[in-house]
Amino acid sequence: MGVENISEGAPQAQPLEGGVAPVADGVTQVTADSMSIMSLIAEASLVVQLVMLLLFLASLISWSVIFSKFLALRRERALTNKFEREFWSGGSMQALFNQWGVETKKAS
Repeated sequence: MGVENISEGAPQAQPLEGGVAPVADGVTQVTADSMSIMSLIAEASLVVQLVMLLLFLASLISWSVIFSKFLALRRERALTNKFEREFWSGGSMQALFNQWGVETKKAS
């Protein structure tokens, strides 16, 4: 009483278009080709494609805002450090105000 290989001699399913192969009556098996990002986007409905495009654009805008804020904060931090060094150096407050007061009015 040996165990027989059931799949031996059984017909192999041939893949159909779109990377889907029939397995049994009405049942299909999804292959790796049909699960790629590009094929999923291409096979999606128009509404789904528009939503994905909208989300992609929102992501790009968000990252551009994040990057610009990061650069602005880095620039302000450098200016703050420069001001602090000049403030604690013991120089004239009037000279410090004349230099930094004008720049503060420009920023307002």
